[in-house]
Amino acid sequence: MGRVNNKKRDKNSIYLWIFVIFYPMIFTLYNFSPPLLGIASYILLDAFERRDNMFISIAIVYMLNIDINFSMPMFLGVLTTLFIYIVIYPKLLIINHCKICVASIIVILFNLLYLELTLLYGYIFQIDIIGIDTVLFVYLIFDFVMVLFI
Repeated sequence: MGRVNNKKRDKNSIYLWIFVIFYPMIFTLYNFSPPLLGIASYILLDAFERRDNMFISIAIVYMLNIDINFSMPMFLGVLTTLFIYIVIYPKLLIINHCKICVASIIVILFNLLYLELTLLYGYIFQIDIIGIDTVLFVYLIFDFVMVLFI
């Protein structure tokens, strides 16, 4: 029984690694597929709590892959997630019995904080990183809806 579960876990981890490596490349070709950074942030926070090294590495590699493919500030997604984990997440443990509530709050806070930090980075260095338009709003809504399926 344990051997079957290990094979299934290995197979699932291979699928996850393929997704992590190739999805950002597909995203660069088709701009209407969402980057899912908020979901990756929640997975990273959850992996920190469970001390699951595989999911920690998958989430970090995914965030770095998105940063590299879109010329975003390096490690900004990871640093934003760590900021949320240190400052905000301990306060969210009060409502720990409602996993969807915690996940929704984390995804919304991550997306808003990441957007603000990206705009601040662009302002400081006088470069245009992202444009705020309806597509960005759709990404935020899609990230929020995907929380319901986690």
